[in-house]
Amino acid sequence: MKKTEEIFQNYKVLCSYCDNFFQTVMTKYPSFVDCHKGCSDCCELDSVNALEIYSILRFLKSQPLLTTKTSDNQKSCALLNENYCMIYPARPLICRTHGLLLKSNEFTQPAIHSCMKNFIDTKVIENDYIFDSDRITSNLVRLNYVFCLIIGKNELSSERFPLKCLLSHKLPVSLQNILDILS
Repeated sequence: MKKTEEIFQNYKVLCSYCDNFFQTVMTKYPSFVDCHKGCSDCCELDSVNALEIYSILRFLKSQPLLTTKTSDNQKSCALLNENYCMIYPARPLICRTHGLLLKSNEFTQPAIHSCMKNFIDTKVIENDYIFDSDRITSNLVRLNYVFCLIIGKNELSSERFPLKCLLSHKLPVSLQNILDILS
């Protein structure tokens, strides 16, 4: 197995962990979560790291991207089309945690909302159902770093790739480097 594939599979494990955690919370607290298909209120992501853009590009290789963006909201993600995510199966980790209560060492509160429609009363939520964003973020940073080392572009490990560049035909050189490994 190519080393990039091994890293990608580890990334997919992180994605599955986030998805499973979200599903567990939805099962435990169904009346506290207002997330549903077609809601994009928290979809404001601008950019992703090299590993996540690689994941999205892999997805797009088999699934052409629709480019008829209809949102007028300047804050919304460039990959929304009529409030639907055009890359939902390949959405980044942070998108998989939207809607959850999050905890982090960076926060001044024990938990924060990632969506103001969910978990209005946070006092009744058991700690095991609050997502530890530090743990996932640190794993993502490590995987991204190793991914960049493996592809011989360690300078990309700190770079962010704007999602809107996927809608244009003029890709940054650094993104072209990642596209090259898909060929």
